[in-house]
Amino acid sequence: MKAQYPLLLFVSILLGCGDQGSEGADKSGGGEVVTRSVSRSSTALGKYIGGQRIYFSGGEKEKHYGWIQFNTDGTAVADGFQGVKLTYKVSELTVNISAGDNDSVVMAVEKPKIGKGDQLVINENGESSVVVVERIEAAKNKPSLAFMMEYTGAPLVEKEIPFVGRWIETDPEDPEYRSEIIWRVDHTYTVMFVSPVIGEDGEVIPGKFDRDLTHGIWRVSGNHVYFADLIAYGNERLPDDELQVTEAIVLKAGQDGYEFVQYNDGLKFKTLGKPKKVFEQPEMLEFNNGESLKKFDIQKALKLAKEPAPEE
Repeated sequence: MKAQYPLLLFVSILLGCGDQGSEGADKSGGGEVVTRSVSRSSTALGKYIGGQRIYFSGGEKEKHYGWIQFNTDGTAVADGFQGVKLTYKVSELTVNISAGDNDSVVMAVEKPKIGKGDQLVINENGESSVVVVERIEAAKNKPSLAFMMEYTGAPLVEKEIPFVGRWIETDPEDPEYRSEIIWRVDHTYTVMFVSPVIGEDGEVIPGKFDRDLTHGIWRVSGNHVYFADLIAYGNERLPDDELQVTEAIVLKAGQDGYEFVQYNDGLKFKTLGKPKKVFEQPEMLEFNNGESLKKFDIQKALKLAKEPAPEE
C-alpha cells in the first residue's frame, strides 16, 4: 500500500498533525513584494533545507509527529516512507514535495532559515494544516540491515561504550511498559519485553502480562542509535517483511543511564534506560554472568531459531 499510494499516506500524516483550516497562513506584509528579494529567499531556503531533516508535531486533541529529510540532490525521505522516491523543489518560500505523477504536497515556511518552534503550513488539494518544528538536524542515511549484520563484532566506537551493560527500560508516558535489556560489546542485544495484556473490552487485565524475548543487533552513529530485531517471540525468526532497522535520537548516554526518542508512523515515544546489576526476569537470568556482556552468537541463534509462523 505504501508503494502504491505513498504521498496520500504522507499527506494524511502531515494533515493529521496540524490544525486544519480552509486557508493558509496570512502572509500579508502590508508592502509590495520585491521580486529580487523573493528570489534571494528562494535561494536561501533551498540552500538551508538541502541536507537537513526536520521533525515536526501538530494537533490539539491528539498529537501527531513526523519528520521529512531533504537531501542535497533534490530527493526527500519521510518518516514511514523509506524506499519511496520523493522529490522536492523550492520556489520562493514554499517547498513542493512530489511522489511523481500529479501527487504533490506544498509546504510553506515563514522565513528562509527554519528554526525550532517555527510553523510550517502544509497545503494539499485546498486543505491546509499547521505543524510546528520540534527539531532540525543534519540529514542521515539509515544503515541497511545487511550493513548492520556485517557490523556485528566490529570494535566499539566511543559513543557506543556507554550503552554496553544491563539495563531496565521504561517509557515515562506508559507506566505499564518495562523491559530488561543487555547491550553487548559485539553489537548484539537481548531484551525481555513485559507488557500488560489487554482484554476484549480494551482494558488492561490486572496481573497478566505478555512476555517476548527478542534478540537483535545495534550500532550508534552520530547522535542516533540504530537497532534491528531478528529473533522474537522466544525463538522465532522474524519474517522478511518484519525485518527493519529502527532509529532513535540519543538525548543522553552515560554510566547513570541513557535516554532516546523515536519518531515512528505519526507517534513519538521516549525510552529511559537505568542500570540493572542483576536481571530478575527468568528468561534473562542466564545473561547475568560477565561473559554475556561480550558476545552472543547471533548467526548460530538464527540457524537454531524456528521458521516464522505462516500467516492465517
